Amino acid sequence: MNATARPVRPSSGRDLGAAAGLAGNWLLDPNNITISDNGPQQNISAGPNFTSTNDSSVITTATIASALNAGNSVTVSTASAGLNTQAGDIVMNGATLSVNPPVAVSLVLNADRNITFSNSTIASTGASLGLDMNAARSGAGAVSWSSSSFSAANGGQVRLSGQSVSLNDADIFTGGAPLALQFTTTGPSPQGVQLSNSIVSTGGGDVRFGNAQQVCSTALGCTTDAQAPWVQRSGDSSAAGLGLVNVTLDAGSGRVLGGGAGAAGVGVLLSGNVISARDIALAGRSDGLEGIRVAGGSHVATGILSLDGLNAGAATAGLSIQNGSTLLLSNASGAAGAQMSLTGSNKGASTGLLVSGGNAGSANETTISADGATLRMQGTASGVGIGLQAQGTAAAPGGLLIDALGASTATLSGSNLSTSGSGTLL
Repeated sequence: MNATARPVRPSSGRDLGAAAGLAGNWLLDPNNITISDNGPQQNISAGPNFTSTNDSSVITTATIASALNAGNSVTVSTASAGLNTQAGDIVMNGATLSVNPPVAVSLVLNADRNITFSNSTIASTGASLGLDMNAARSGAGAVSWSSSSFSAANGGQVRLSGQSVSLNDADIFTGGAPLALQFTTTGPSPQGVQLSNSIVSTGGGDVRFGNAQQVCSTALGCTTDAQAPWVQRSGDSSAAGLGLVNVTLDAGSGRVLGGGAGAAGVGVLLSGNVISARDIALAGRSDGLEGIRVAGGSHVATGILSLDGLNAGAATAGLSIQNGSTLLLSNASGAAGAQMSLTGSNKGASTGLLVSGGNAGSANETTISADGATLRMQGTASGVGIGLQAQGTAAAPGGLLIDALGASTATLSGSNLSTSGSGTLL
């Protein structure tokens, strides 16, 4: 018996009553399921709601495609049946599921522990195809993608949820539908949400990271501390709660929302990305490193660009915008309500908001620009630290550019203000 397995009340005539105290449940291990291009298909129930009937279940992509192409939504779920000696994983490795459904359908994978999607493709050229991957039904488990793709020519919402979610070398196209990478548990996550070396295009659908609750940020009228339940703390001291590294993310007219919290790691890490959306609103908190660290890359919004970082007391900034970073809010149409809000807070003796830039014209130049919008930069430090610190390189002029061209207002504020080196404030 495995104390971590799902509780199951058997249908046999055995008496499970305790000699004294409360009656108990048997705990049975669930089965594993493999989704494969090749058979033989085994130990799987009839569909379209497929469940395992014994260990080492196999369902073919042809079986799933047949059900989807007939206009049925499909569910594949691990169950406790037969030998019950496995962990309840779903694995799709080196497989291709290509469908052309006549009506909107969905594919839902439910695993007691992990879902692994590697070197595989899911694609729809017909009506909308939604994809849900739900791991950790027994409380522990992750969704893991590597070198895999999903595309829905006519739209398809993607939702990946587990105790942690990790994608590397992923290609996702949702055709105007939303994408959510989120947690199913309320407790700490071992790895948080990590997305790296990937291309994501939603065609106007929202992208949401973290918990499914509404994102919180200063620009949207709330604070990280007051609305903290939507961020999940990383249990790994070296991991970011939310990490985006070398990602091209185009949400079009949609929004990029969410946040992360780190224990000793960064709350939200943005490194070398190209992100574009109507709104970008991210918040992060860390007890050890930066609440949010922006390490290079381009971040472009047309409505709201809000980064809200909090450090709970360590010797690092609440929000750190490092060399080579570009933050651009372009509101050439003059739409009401457009604003860039960069907020950093530190409850200790370090910096609230730190902005640094390298040599002008080099890859290390940092640009913060709001065109036709409100620009607010605010840093606070509870101790003797600097609230807002802006520093450009002294080696060459213009390493840091803060540009409020066309902005209705531009405000830089902090409990202490510090500028050093060279740069430009327009």
